Amino acid sequence: MTTHDLVVLGGGSAGLSVAVGAAELGLDVALCDPRAPGGECTWTGCIPSKTLIDVARRAHEARSSVGVGVVADDVVVDGSAVMRHVRGTRHTVAEHEDEDVLDDAGVTFHRAAARFVDSHTLAVGDTSLAARRFVVATGSRPRVPAALAGVPHLTSDTVWDLDRVPERLVVVGGGPVGVELGQAFRRLGSEVVLVTEGDRLLPDAHPEASRLLRRTLEQEGTSIVSGRSVTGARPDGSAVVLDDGRSVPGSDLLVATGTTPVTDDLDLETIGVRVRPDGAVSVDARLRTTRPHIHAVGDVIGAGFTHEASAQAASALRDMLLPFGHRHRSVRRWAVFTDPEIAQVGRARSPDHGRVVRLSAEEVDRSVTGAARRGFVDVAVSRLGRIEGATIVGPHAADAAAVWAGLVGRPVPDALEVPTVYPTAASATAAVAHRWSRDLLRTPVVGPTIRSLVRWWWSVRHR
Repeated sequence: MTTHDLVVLGGGSAGLSVAVGAAELGLDVALCDPRAPGGECTWTGCIPSKTLIDVARRAHEARSSVGVGVVADDVVVDGSAVMRHVRGTRHTVAEHEDEDVLDDAGVTFHRAAARFVDSHTLAVGDTSLAARRFVVATGSRPRVPAALAGVPHLTSDTVWDLDRVPERLVVVGGGPVGVELGQAFRRLGSEVVLVTEGDRLLPDAHPEASRLLRRTLEQEGTSIVSGRSVTGARPDGSAVVLDDGRSVPGSDLLVATGTTPVTDDLDLETIGVRVRPDGAVSVDARLRTTRPHIHAVGDVIGAGFTHEASAQAASALRDMLLPFGHRHRSVRRWAVFTDPEIAQVGRARSPDHGRVVRLSAEEVDRSVTGAARRGFVDVAVSRLGRIEGATIVGPHAADAAAVWAGLVGRPVPDALEVPTVYPTAASATAAVAHRWSRDLLRTPVVGPTIRSLVRWWWSVRHR
């Protein structure tokens, strides 16, 4: 048996952050994962999907730039080359977090599955590891409905193994993975049918953003079937059957109906770690499980996004190091990298805010210069004039979301002091502040009162 200061289960974004950070601070750290380091983000999530989306954008812009004076008569997509490029990007990123990198950082990597023998001991392959502290960061896996589990299908884990662009892709699921990959493959030449059980795409998004995305996808040729569930499929996966009896045929089936936390085979409940009915590990405000020396971070507790998993990893490490612990605090923020890009920050649609300040795409200069007239910026402002959240729809929305995340909870005029670069999507912050101030000055009571105070102060200040 080998004893360490800290053992981390899971080599994805959260697990790597905790392990490398702790090792750099001088702790004896081991990291366990049956797969290569990098996790979902590097191998099956952010990196390959955004690479595919980038290639698809290039093809789409080449075909659709006639309106700005660029004509490309023949756009040929080599599906095999595209998928090789996507896989190559994964390996480029993985080189910065592989076993050699971990070894250089002082992390002992065990490429094997781990399970708890008792609350301070793990069985890892043919060996045992003991530690005073543990972090569970085993991530999640795609969830496949029972009706489709027994037929050939692709998921966000396996779609990257394709060596071609599907001829006719049926996508089941209208969440981020479904809409991102559906739009990308459509732009690369696939016929795409997207089936979603909900009434609209991206149910967590601003309703207007969902409607705008749907219109865009349909204009690009994607067929969307909403409000229908899938009850079965042909044995060879060549068609799915809907609850109204219709059959939707396709050459390939992509299941994108969410994820399930990976907690099975860890034996967590046998050592007193509570697991919720949805499979996620239960944690407190300090990201501790019901066994306080065991923390859990990332998708295994429902983080859902790589940036949040990394933030939780940093918080967990602080909690283990600081004398009085550390509560995890984070502004909720996410983005979907479709076209138009959609990002939300904070309480973007809070029911108790005072008002919403809106800029249309025509009022965001970065959108105008990029000939992108679809989208908007909505900023939710409380009755006391503080920013509660924002929805950004349009080019570079995810980049602009970082600025708005830093403004959540602050007075609207603070947006005027953000040092952005013009013209960018982020520079719309000042325009929102100006719009809010202008509207405030036009109200029947507040406006005259402020102007009277300003005139009085001006006369005093400049006698």
